[in-house]
Amino acid sequence: MKKIVFVLLLLLTGCSLNHEMNLVINDNKQVNFSVLEVYDDELIDLAINDGEESSKEYTDEERWNFLEEKLNESKEQIEGFEISKYEDEKFMGYKYTISIDSIDSITSDDASYDIQKYNEISSSKLFKEENGIYTSKIYSSDVDQGEDLEYNLVFSVTLPQAPISHNANSVSEDGKTLTWNLKEAGNIEFQFRFDNEVNTNSNNNLIIGIVTVVLTGCIVFITILIIRKKQYE
Repeated sequence: MKKIVFVLLLLLTGCSLNHEMNLVINDNKQVNFSVLEVYDDELIDLAINDGEESSKEYTDEERWNFLEEKLNESKEQIEGFEISKYEDEKFMGYKYTISIDSIDSITSDDASYDIQKYNEISSSKLFKEENGIYTSKIYSSDVDQGEDLEYNLVFSVTLPQAPISHNANSVSEDGKTLTWNLKEAGNIEFQFRFDNEVNTNSNNNLIIGIVTVVLTGCIVFITILIIRKKQYE
């Protein structure tokens, strides 16, 4: 799939691209997904020149005009995303964000999703659910990075609680945020469940237990009354 802003000049040397994807799954099952895709000045300058090196020094305004032009050409690819500019000392580009009301809308028994097609996330199936346990069915296809391009490509997921299992490259101190380096193709594996589902099951069991005790007590009490009544007849 073509990148959101423009077709990357992946075979160019000495350039840098930072591409970060983050999935946040909330306790209420809402899912927030964001993509940060930013480039260094040299990569943008080479793209402006169609890959030809030039001695011209472009201004930040010229670079932003170029990015805006390419963004407008890609509007159909990013329908539904909110777009904001991003800039720091090294990179400039865009952050794309989208919210999905419920994880269940992207859950299916036949789920399968290539994270490289991130603009299709809201219409794809990422998880399979069984007995309250959600299993990721996400993978990353191979990316042609070029030999000398400095290419940071990562995917992270923040869960409502620590996962049951995972194959992430790194984990946050609280155990809830998992991060994968996607420079090599492979499966993104993790399993988790929601606290409220665990609590609901526990509460249901507690309620069932209380009702059982009360009913048993009522039956015993009624039985005693019947026996005593017969004794005085």
